[in-house]
Amino acid sequence: MFCVALIIVILGILWLIRRRITLILKVEKEKNQLLNNWYEQENRVLTALQYPSPMIKSAQGITGLTGVGKSYLASALGYQACIMGYKVRYYNMSKLFSTLKMSKADNSYLKEINRIEKQDVLILDDFGLHPIDPATQMALLEIIEDRHGKSSTIIASQVPVNKWHELLGEQTIADAILDRIIHTSNRIELQGESMRKKQAKNNL
Repeated sequence: MFCVALIIVILGILWLIRRRITLILKVEKEKNQLLNNWYEQENRVLTALQYPSPMIKSAQGITGLTGVGKSYLASALGYQACIMGYKVRYYNMSKLFSTLKMSKADNSYLKEINRIEKQDVLILDDFGLHPIDPATQMALLEIIEDRHGKSSTIIASQVPVNKWHELLGEQTIADAILDRIIHTSNRIELQGESMRKKQAKNNL
């Protein structure tokens, strides 16, 4: 009787170990799939950067939930472009347009717009994180129109591309902006758990 009970306990322990191993392998498989997907998308755009035409004359859209690496990837692309000798400028979206609004007060608006236009690669981070008012819409249209077909604009956003029209508000301006961005852009949609959340777990 004791032997039968012991065998049952051992079998139970073995089952638990097997189940634990299966779960670990499943998590690792999903993790590897996400990493491979992320690297594949990053390599696709980095490869395009090595051949600047037509990539350096088009828009890049990077979307995904918060913390998945949008800003990191956009910065990596900008860094790669710098290494290759291109002029790159990074802006937080809300800070850029706040600066442009203030520049109208001291008549330096056109100077700022011209500086942006001269960049080979412009990175706009956190697109759509804050409300886009009419003044911001017009400034964004001016920037996109000046750069369209001549240089690259990388836009990182938590908002899916199919929501950008609604985000931009006024239909005519939204149509004009998105017509110059969407149809010639490379799109990357990052997925997975927040990198900040993972780091916090690892620090516990």
